Amino acid sequence: MAEWAPQLLLIFIRNSSSPLRQRRTRTTCRSSSGPIRRCRTGPRPCWVTAPDPSTMLAEAASRLAGAGAELIAIPCNTAHAFLDVVRDAAPGVLVMDMIAATVEAIAPYREGAAVGLLATDGTITSGLYQHALTARGLTPLVPELSHQRELMTAIRRVKARGVDHVGQAIIRSQLDRLRDAGARCVIAGCTEVPLLCHGNQPVPVVDATATLASAVVREARGVDATSFHR
Repeated sequence: MAEWAPQLLLIFIRNSSSPLRQRRTRTTCRSSSGPIRRCRTGPRPCWVTAPDPSTMLAEAASRLAGAGAELIAIPCNTAHAFLDVVRDAAPGVLVMDMIAATVEAIAPYREGAAVGLLATDGTITSGLYQHALTARGLTPLVPELSHQRELMTAIRRVKARGVDHVGQAIIRSQLDRLRDAGARCVIAGCTEVPLLCHGNQPVPVVDATATLASAVVREARGVDATSFHR
């Protein structure tokens, strides 16, 4: 499935374990009625129809570990649904958690604050961010289904054509809706979404990819990766 083709980023460094390595969660997102869905987490994952990438991810992680990798970062939000698979295939290798790092970045928001999420169908359906946000006492908001289809259109346009005004307009309208629904900030939980955030935004946007990159750099420098947002 093109929207969440697995990506692995290899960095050769020596470092100790990190708190971002320890979090393993899977959950499900159940929508409620209304233009914005306030997500509730559940105990089991549910998935969109797609090929299972577990074998490919495990093989790639194993090869990287065998080649001497000491840190693996996965710059794909949806692939984090299979984070345990990657970690199990690369024992002893620090595998960063983009979801945990991103939620840690918005930890200063008060308990109960609403946080918007713009991500692929796969990421939203897996419930990765919803579970992590709820565990922090924050309220996740995701687009209504018809608006989610618009978002997927914008994401696919970036993949096929690059950044254009149509995609930017779609993202701006998504941000407007989430702001109006009470979101204090919005997580750009897909690699393509930050590329479409042009100019001044109606609500603060947290770039998950940039957050992961910052956490990796701090980890490589021996700084606690969870402090990257300070």
